[in-house]
Amino acid sequence: MEYRVVDSVPINRMSDIVLATPKLDEEYANALLLRAASGVKIKLVTCDREWGPWLDNQRRSYGLVEENIAKRGVEKCRGKAITLSRLSILIPFIVVVLMPVTYLRLPIHLLVVPPMAALAVALLVELRKLSRDARIELQLKVEGLERLKIEIGTVREEIRRSLEVVQAPIFTGTVVVHSEGAFFTSADLTTVSLKTLSAYQELKKEDGLDLIRAIGEGKVKEISSAQ
Repeated sequence: MEYRVVDSVPINRMSDIVLATPKLDEEYANALLLRAASGVKIKLVTCDREWGPWLDNQRRSYGLVEENIAKRGVEKCRGKAITLSRLSILIPFIVVVLMPVTYLRLPIHLLVVPPMAALAVALLVELRKLSRDARIELQLKVEGLERLKIEIGTVREEIRRSLEVVQAPIFTGTVVVHSEGAFFTSADLTTVSLKTLSAYQELKKEDGLDLIRAIGEGKVKEISSAQ
């Protein structure tokens, strides 16, 4: 059997990926997700209880965190716009009510009323400007949210179509089959493991697919060069 040395698996350059690995790390999980998002067909068989479920969940929840953050931004902006709009109506009403009272009751009304009126007008102008700016900001955020939802929805649908995750019984060793070939390594699909256990053995694609199928069905617990 011929063995070669490898310290990484170039997921980002592979197509039509079928692989079985007992454990992944964040780097390889994200690499698989990005390939699926770009339309590359991926089938992952794993007993990893962290990144396996995470990848499977991305088929339904990809981008939801970003969407929720954007939604909260829209709601915050909407609340600000509503508050400023109400104030721009309330302030003139208060001024209209107070002006006659001030004029009639204060002995120095001729000195007080003009500055109050000027202040009220200035405040009203500023509130209307702020209200207009808030409405524009709200409109931009709403439009941005809609674009984001479309973009994320498109990527999520691509991931849903392209990525399949199969939870398997516990096994050891990694088999990778892709458009250009297939290989086996005793390492997990993690950066640390691949740098520690760096030998891999090339396989026929048909043999690799049969081996992965057997792993998924629980018929193989340990992958070795003898298989």
